[in-house]
Amino acid sequence: VTYMVCMMYGLGLPVLMPIGCVSFVVVFWVDKWLFIRFYRTPPSYSHRICVGASTLLSWGVALHCGFSMLILSNGQIFYSAENMATHSAVEKYMATQERS
Repeated sequence: VTYMVCMMYGLGLPVLMPIGCVSFVVVFWVDKWLFIRFYRTPPSYSHRICVGASTLLSWGVALHCGFSMLILSNGQIFYSAENMATHSAVEKYMATQERS
């Protein structure tokens, strides 16, 4: 869950990347301690779990690309006078094309 949230919203909220990194480190050490001191030997699983996890990671990258395009293309987030001038020129051109 942490990976997917960081990948989806990481470009719009850059502070999520360090928070996610700290979260992964803490979870790693807590899990390591629990495996050594608390848990019993797990049952034997097949390779399908690794394949499923790899598939989910690739979906995270795809979500990151999609949400990044949405965030970067939003004019309210990244306002620029040059972008607005281009936008108004395109609107004028489209209006002249509709008339003819």
